Amino acid sequence: MPVKAWTNVADSGDAVALVKELAPSFGGRISDVPVHNGAKAHDVRPYLTARETGRAIGRALARRP
Repeated sequence: MPVKAWTNVADSGDAVALVKELAPSFGGRISDVPVHNGAKAHDVRPYLTARETGRAIGRALARRP
């Protein structure tokens, strides 16, 4: 099944996530959502506990058949 939508969650200070905005390259299928992870910009815990990440997961689960 092809990906219909993608939420790109990125912290501006995350040196590993070099490109923070993917929507310009992939069009309407991508939604760029900035987060602020504080001093742990690349740590998985702030990403997974961010409200923005929770909202993206909730929207994806609501679209399931």
